[in-house]
Amino acid sequence: MNIRITLFASLFCLVCSCTTEPPEELIGTEWKVISLANGSELSTPEEFELIELQGIDTYVGRIESEDVSINFDIGLLAGNYVSEDVPESVCEDTEDSRFCYQILDEQILATFADNGPSNFTSDAANESLFLDIMRTFKAN
Repeated sequence: MNIRITLFASLFCLVCSCTTEPPEELIGTEWKVISLANGSELSTPEEFELIELQGIDTYVGRIESEDVSINFDIGLLAGNYVSEDVPESVCEDTEDSRFCYQILDEQILATFADNGPSNFTSDAANESLFLDIMRTFKAN
């Protein structure tokens, strides 16, 4: 019985510690939802814009502000930029999806394998904001 109570209490604390609130440095910053053509959505700070590019066999573009650019490549032929099987990757669950990310050659890469796949990249210097945006991803 004690093990059940301990397990339940631990699980409760873990669930309660999860949050989708923006980090402290972004509190007070207005966020908006950006809808991608494949039906997925991301929330970004207000100053970000969606720029769709011409892809041959995948949906490509970028989401950018004056200081930050996040590129995306979405579709079956995009492949997975990051795999759960790579020891350097870190995986997180979002509200309705799962993504894995890693830093490689001064770039941060993230893949939502079950949604396209959907791949996103940015300069590793933007890691904190990049991950905050990835955590808002909602699959189509």
